[in-house]
Amino acid sequence: MEHLISTFSGAAAIVQRLIRSGLNILFLWL
Repeated sequence: MEHLISTFSGAAAIVQRLIRSGLNILFLWL
């Protein structure tokens, strides 16, 4: 169970990073 939680938190960090970079790209295009 702990392994699943650590994997989920790692994936969440990656998703958060992708969203931030995506928003930055959107703002650059606006």
